[in-house]
Amino acid sequence: MRSVLAKLIFATGTPFVVQKAVQRLIGGPRLETVRFSDGHLFDCMTSEKYYWFRDSYEDDERQALEACLTPGSVLFDVGAHVGFWEVALASKCSHIFAFEPSAGNFARLSRNVSQNHIENVTLVRAAASAQPGTLHFVEDGSMSHIAECGVATDAIALDDYVSEHVPPDIVKIDIEGYAAAALRGMRHTLSEHRPTLFIELHTAEEVAACRDLLDEFGYRASPLDKTDRFPYRSKFIAQNE
Repeated sequence: MRSVLAKLIFATGTPFVVQKAVQRLIGGPRLETVRFSDGHLFDCMTSEKYYWFRDSYEDDERQALEACLTPGSVLFDVGAHVGFWEVALASKCSHIFAFEPSAGNFARLSRNVSQNHIENVTLVRAAASAQPGTLHFVEDGSMSHIAECGVATDAIALDDYVSEHVPPDIVKIDIEGYAAAALRGMRHTLSEHRPTLFIELHTAEEVAACRDLLDEFGYRASPLDKTDRFPYRSKFIAQNE
């Protein structure tokens, strides 16, 4: 029943007023700890899809990711938000490096990893960008994003991070329109290590910039969604694999 209601609440075209009305009825929005079917605990807001879908959240992408993972895989989760993928996938791979610049999201990410006693996740409070430095960040829950002004946050180039850590086999990127900048900061990683990429794309400009760069490195796109309505997700595979 909960998942049926969730599909109605979050269906494309459902007025936001409906979601607000549902929250009033249940006394939200508020922070809750829910339990996944495998026993994992997860802190989430009642207004978030996690609360309603639990571990069936983004089930199609989860299946695609799990199909690529092996016990030895290293996953970079760029834009980890509050840790859904860390809780869902840590047992399926060797290690996850979770990158999240938002202070609020990072606190919940840390809590969700620690309360499940997950030991093969490294948390990195930083934004992935074309080069190291400082960026500004607007806090807006799951839609937090890099902007011209806002809270200052550290930025890193993933190539620099990889030079001091294990290179990724899979990189998942969901950073609200900033994916191309993250990719520009991992050119060496794309060239030398050829990770499989899962990218959520939010604008036509982001699509064009990502595809231009990935064409250069011989990647081909494989859509994960049946629609091209933004945001949508694509898998990018190095053609020599």
